[in-house]
Amino acid sequence: MEEENPLLQMPRPLVDTFFQLAEEHATNTLKKIREAEVRIQKIAKYIKSKPVKPVETSLTIATVDGSISPRSSNRLGTRMAVLSAGYKIFRKEELIEERFSGDVFSEGSIEGHMFSILSSLKMIRMERIAALDALKRHPDLLLIDGPFFSFLYPPSWVVRYVPEGIEIVQDILKSTSKIIASGKAAGVIKRSALRAIDGWLFTQGKEDLVTNMRDKYILTRLMPPSTYWDYESIMDDPIVYSRAISRAQVRGLKGEEALKWARMILKRDQTRLGIVSPPKLKRGYIRSYFETAPFEVELPANMSIKEIAEKLIPLCNPATGLPFPLDLIDADISLDRRIAKTFADEVEARVLDGNLKAVKDYFTGINPQKEE
Repeated sequence: MEEENPLLQMPRPLVDTFFQLAEEHATNTLKKIREAEVRIQKIAKYIKSKPVKPVETSLTIATVDGSISPRSSNRLGTRMAVLSAGYKIFRKEELIEERFSGDVFSEGSIEGHMFSILSSLKMIRMERIAALDALKRHPDLLLIDGPFFSFLYPPSWVVRYVPEGIEIVQDILKSTSKIIASGKAAGVIKRSALRAIDGWLFTQGKEDLVTNMRDKYILTRLMPPSTYWDYESIMDDPIVYSRAISRAQVRGLKGEEALKWARMILKRDQTRLGIVSPPKLKRGYIRSYFETAPFEVELPANMSIKEIAEKLIPLCNPATGLPFPLDLIDADISLDRRIAKTFADEVEARVLDGNLKAVKDYFTGINPQKEE
């Protein structure tokens, strides 16, 4: 059954207002895209992707993912989030092993923003444990969902105010270092937010060519299918350049000044978390099909993006452009937005089976008229 448009359920003046605003936003977005397209075509000479000849192999590929309930529950007097993680191992298209784990994080004294960050950190720790377990099965390649150090952002200062946070981060750092040291792991970044290309243009004195678009969009417009592109072809650390353009546009910093600031902030965040010598990593993009966007990869410095592209492109799903093992683990591990409420309802039902007056009084603060 098709869901009814919630906008149409509002008073008519609000309906008219929101439709008018939608029209204005659509017009502004189209203008932004057209202006960016002109600049993107001008910078094409700097972004030279390279062709890939796919290699059909019988590689054993392990893929790891985790998930957290999109919405936490407050139903039992504490915040509650449901977590899951797991791995699948494939030889060509055959699934040869899989394993999953689940957990619940419940806490009543932590503010909402910090609760969300702690929940995410606990989920990432579960992912890393799953990744180390998968490596014990000796795969030829291990794919993790996202960059190796995604847990450093949001800003590192958050975990300093919750003692448990720094402990979890240290656990993740240790396991992540082992995963990188294996020489078999690659991070596949589906929703990259980097604007490193704009940052590079800005620091090179090409402010008039800054697109105000994410790298993924720029490369979707420029990369042909069956190609790869390496950030190292024009810059050293894309994270630094991405931070530089963001700060330059907010604070009005000049190119080299913005770059120096970005390196300082990155070093500060790493130092706060006890990272003295971060492992050398590289990033790039791989595109399998014209109809789908390229995806970003992060690798240890001693691995080749070209070789990874040769191995992954034959495994990419034409519908998503991503390696199919990642699509399958994502489908199995992802948690429904209602899962936290459903889990809380299950706990409440079991507690109420005790039929004690104190138990029933515990739930009197819940508003029966409002669903989560």
